[in-house]
Formats: sequence, C-alpha cells, structure tokens
Amino acid sequence: MTANRHWEYLFLFIGALVYATIAFSQSVYAMGWDSYFYILQAQTWEETGSLHSERYNLIYPLLLLINVFFNDQELSYKALTIIAFSLLPVISYKLLQKLNVARDWAFCVSLLILVNPHSLYFASQFTKNLIGVDCFLLFVLSLQSKNIKFQIISFALLAFSHKLMLVLGLLYFGLTWLFRWFPNKRLLFIMSLVFIPIGIFSVLYFIKPAYLASQPVLPIFSFFESHEKALTPVWKVLLLSLSAIIVYAWYRALRFPGRINKFHYSILIIFFILNTPFLVWDTLGYSFRLWMVFGIMSPFVLCFVRMPDRWALTLSGLLVSLSFYTVRTYQPKKHDPPYKQYAFVSEEMKGLYADYPVDLLICHKSLAEYISFRNRTDVLPWNIPDSSVSPNTYRLAFIPKRLRRQFERLVEPLFAQKITSNYYLVKESDWKNVILEGFSIEERQILNTWRNPFQIRK
Repeated sequence: MTANRHWEYLFLFIGALVYATIAFSQSVYAMGWDSYFYILQAQTWEETGSLHSERYNLIYPLLLLINVFFNDQELSYKALTIIAFSLLPVISYKLLQKLNVARDWAFCVSLLILVNPHSLYFASQFTKNLIGVDCFLLFVLSLQSKNIKFQIISFALLAFSHKLMLVLGLLYFGLTWLFRWFPNKRLLFIMSLVFIPIGIFSVLYFIKPAYLASQPVLPIFSFFESHEKALTPVWKVLLLSLSAIIVYAWYRALRFPGRINKFHYSILIIFFILNTPFLVWDTLGYSFRLWMVFGIMSPFVLCFVRMPDRWALTLSGLLVSLSFYTVRTYQPKKHDPPYKQYAFVSEEMKGLYADYPVDLLICHKSLAEYISFRNRTDVLPWNIPDSSVSPNTYRLAFIPKRLRRQFERLVEPLFAQKITSNYYLVKESDWKNVILEGFSIEERQILNTWRNPFQIRK
C-alpha cells in the first residue's frame, strides 16, 4: 500500500473522529434513549460479574475496556460511539477497494457515509447497532480475502455484536455463494427478490401476524412522518436521492446482468429486504430497525452508478464542505430524552430515599435506567403483578397536565410526593387500587402509555 493510501485511511478516521466528537460534545450526558441501559449493564457486570439482564453482547466488554482509560461510564460510552463511528468509513473504504471500486469513488462513497446525517443520527441513538454494522462490513471484507483466521474472527465479532446484523451477514454469505455458482445471475436475482420476501412474510404470518401491515408501507415516507421534527432538509434530500438511485440500480441489475458482480447482487437484495413494504411501521419494531440499517448503508449504492472519475474529486470536496452543516444534525433536545430533567428527578429521589424505605421503584424507560445508574437502586421500566407489590414498592407516575387536577384530588388522602410538574412519587398499591380506579376508561388510556408502564414483562 502506498503512503498516499495510508493518508486516505488516516484522513477518514481522524476526520470522523473530530466530526463525531464535535457533534456529541453538545451534551454532557450519554446520547440516545438506550445509553444508560448499556452503561448500567456494564456497571453491573463490572461490580457483580454478571449482567442485570442476561443478554451478553460485544458492547459490554468494549465499554469495560474503554472505561479502564476514562474511569467514567458516560464518557466511555461516548468514546465507544465515536470510535465505532470513525471505523465505519475506514472499513467501508477498505471494502470498496477490495471490490475493485475506483479509488477516487471508493473514497467519495466512504466520505458520504461519514457526513451522511443519517449516519450521525444512527450513531447517536444506536451504538450497539452501529457496532453491529461495523462488524457486518468487516465480515463482508473478510470474505474478499482467503485469510481463514480473519473470516472466523470477523464472524465471531458479528455473531456477538447484533442479531439482526448476524442474520444479514449469513444472508449475504449465502447469496454470494449462490451467485458464484448459479449460471443465470438475472434469474437468481429475480427469484431472490420474489421468494425471500415471500418466505419472510409467510413466517411472520404464522408466528407474528401482528408485525404485518394491512396495506403496503413505504418505509422512507413512514420515517419522514414519524421523525418530521428531527429531520433536516439535507437529510431528506440525501435519503430520497439514494433511494431513487437504488431503484435505478435494481433496474440495471435486471436490464444489464453482466455488468455487476456477486457483491452488487447480494447488497441489492439486502437493500430490498431492508425496505420491506409489508411490515407495520413501528419505531420500536423491526420495520424501523431494518430501515435504519438501510439508511446508514445506502451510500454504497453509488458504486452501481457509472460516472466520470473526475466527478469523484469534485463531489468529495462538496461533501467536506457539507460536513460543516451536517455535524449539527445531532440535536440533543430533539433526539434524546430530557436528561437534564432526569438528573433533577434523580437528585430529588436521592433525598427521598433517606426518608422512605423504597425497595423497588417503577418508572418509564430511560428515566428508570438513569435513576438506577445515578442512585444505585432497583428501578424497573415495566409493570409487575399485584402479588409482587410490597408496601415499599413505589412508582414515579407521569401525570399529563389535563389530568393533574383530578389526580391531586384522588391522592389527597394518600401518600403522594410531587417531584416535578409532571412526576409524582406514589405507592404502587395506591396506583393500582385507588388512583387508576378513580379515572374513567378513556382517561386510563391516556395514563397507560410508555410513560406509565402498564404491561407486565413476560
């Protein structure tokens, strides 16, 4: 490898490192809705030797390793996210080089992955998934070499990083093997586009029918609708442009089958699956997870478009300029939970623990993990059976403004400690047997949301 190529890798890594550090320095808290769950898990593993929730994953040893240097779980989580983000364009560039993509275009695509607003948002919200994407690309890279040790290690990392990316990795491996030996590539491509989605649909129809939409759904427009307040114009334009190019790439794969290789075929099929139109759109479901992976990997589609090499340099310059705008894509106030409010609630609870023997606290997701991390107490983000409720089981209830006056009338004869304008500490037995019963069915539906856990975990 020449010195120039070393500089290209170094430019991508350091550029991504600086880019992500600037973006994520906007908040003093760990980014995303799930961050404190992972921090809490790693903290528990370090202190007790086992996870609070027995779901072993690559993110936990990495967090513990980085925490050796920082001795700060929140800072370690940020550092891990920044490193995982910085590796993304580097691995992508190496992979594209191995796939014989023109050097300038390989660099341009990797740069687009770096400055793509979707990549930054993905990193800020889904660090575990980001590590999974890194491992997936590393596994695809290993398949381009004859190094068996590299292939085994990359597969082990993929298997330990993220289940969805493991499935995509196995699918990619199977597809590339088929396209290597199947004589009629176009027929195999058509069969894959037809029968793989039919197979997924059939499995879900019998096992998880609730995941299936009653009518076709276009994930890109569902994403625009559900994240309207968070999206920027550049973000929308990039996603629409890359999606349009992918439609064109599917056409080229059918019209000119001899011009693309097994990698192109396999990735195009995976892109089709990531845009599955028959799943119910749910920001906590598989449809959203599939689309998010598509958004971060979509720049690879530029490899399918034949453009003059001189355009790559011009486009790379434009992307560098664009980075000064997209670096502000991540906006903590819009994308993250209100951690400043959570910090206040946590401090208030710390004072109350001295006055009240709270054996168990129930409150909603993200707040539960934050309080548990800060105060080292047992906090659950889900409901529990009546038989498990003790006199010292409490709940941090979230009361909407429209129901606040009625709530305060109901708790007059009961214990209720106001923490903020929306959060009240009440006994779980009172919540179940008195407070909820004092509201109408319609009002209970307003209360029974994710902010007031009402489902019992199975």
